[in-house]
Amino acid sequence: PPWLARGGCVDATVLAAVRGRVRLARQTIDVLRQESADLVVMTGDMCEHARALPEFTAFARGCGGHRALFGVLGNWEAWARADRRALSAAFAAGSGQLLVNQTRFVQINGKTVGIVGLDDPRTGRPDPVAAMLNVPKPDLSIWLVHAPGFVDQVTHVVTPTPALILAGPTHGGQIRLPSVPATRPAGRGRFGEGWYRGAARPPSSSPGLGAGRFRVARSGAER
Repeated sequence: PPWLARGGCVDATVLAAVRGRVRLARQTIDVLRQESADLVVMTGDMCEHARALPEFTAFARGCGGHRALFGVLGNWEAWARADRRALSAAFAAGSGQLLVNQTRFVQINGKTVGIVGLDDPRTGRPDPVAAMLNVPKPDLSIWLVHAPGFVDQVTHVVTPTPALILAGPTHGGQIRLPSVPATRPAGRGRFGEGWYRGAARPPSSSPGLGAGRFRVARSGAER
């Protein structure tokens, strides 16, 4: 199911790694229609082939509507050589926006929420300072980034400090064999899945719905 992040004045639905899974995408849209989340965000790995853009456009259209819809790039968009303008157009079909080191604002429950979308840490150059340059200060800020390990790489002070960081997929330890450490993707860092409230910048990491480079669906996965 979609990853639900609820905290403070914002309810967000996080979608990660639904690429190439048409049936699952349809089920996800059905779930979204039953949810009352303020935000729907996609944290990368949305399209593994450029030829799949029409399918993703239909998916984004189904995820949009009355909710605010935002997305960021993952490594698969780069590997697939997906055209960024086409991806932006796909989000626009759902009245949403693809953010690459950019900030957009939404009004949620009387609060101005800044959505900071960062580039993929593995294949791009995430830059939170550039993303928030010359923009008004919101009541609270939410960052979106594909690889949660990036959080520990931000050593300088960034203002405003995010109230929440939404990331993923980490694949939840996609392949696990007895007595052998789980196979985990690069970029995950120390973050697996769930909330990390003790972190300097509090991330919530989705285990995702995809299978990474390994075409095995899942074996003994954590989630």
